[in-house]
Amino acid sequence: MLSDEERVGLAKIQTFVNGFQPAQLVTKKGVAVLDSQG
Repeated sequence: MLSDEERVGLAKIQTFVNGFQPAQLVTKKGVAVLDSQG
């Protein structure tokens, strides 16, 4: 069980992570690099 302080910290981290934008990686030749989920 998380303390109140830990819950506040977790909420801040979740807000931060949810703000990440997806990025596509490409090789020097312009070929998309995909993971196991595409």
